[in-house]
Amino acid sequence: RLEEAKLMECRGHYRVAVHGTKLIAAELEKNILNDNFEYNAYELKAENLLLCGVWSLRHKIESAKCVQESYLMPAAEVCHKLWEERKSDMDARCLSASCLALAQNATSLFETVFSRIRSREWGAKISFLEDQKTLSRELESELKKVGKKNESNADRAHRIKVTRTINQLEEEKQNQENELG
Repeated sequence: RLEEAKLMECRGHYRVAVHGTKLIAAELEKNILNDNFEYNAYELKAENLLLCGVWSLRHKIESAKCVQESYLMPAAEVCHKLWEERKSDMDARCLSASCLALAQNATSLFETVFSRIRSREWGAKISFLEDQKTLSRELESELKKVGKKNESNADRAHRIKVTRTINQLEEEKQNQENELG
């Protein structure tokens, strides 16, 4: 069935090819868990996961982060396990290919996030965040002067809106920083 998936990919049926590799992965996993497999099931699993990941990235079928976690990392782990056990040239090539795919994907992820945080739009968003923080401090200072009981509904609504905006921007900023590691 892996050969059929390869043919589908060559013919331009990318989604069908990726779907086929996912079905193969599920069946292999089931057979491996049930101890109903030949030793080359691990080799097949590694090749299958690697192809699924590479095709998913090449044809933008799934997000790079999902591909990294679901296909490329498991493929590298299986290849590494095989290489540790047998130290064969074929296992070394499998490990090299999977590590190279991982590295290329990690580089792509990093460049995407890095270009995002260096963009003019991101700079404007961070500047807006700082302005909102300043406004929030000013509103809190005013609130202390007049007291919570004397705060108008409009002022309270404005203060809440500013606080929510800050929280959303801070969360987005934190997510971007987490993406960079």
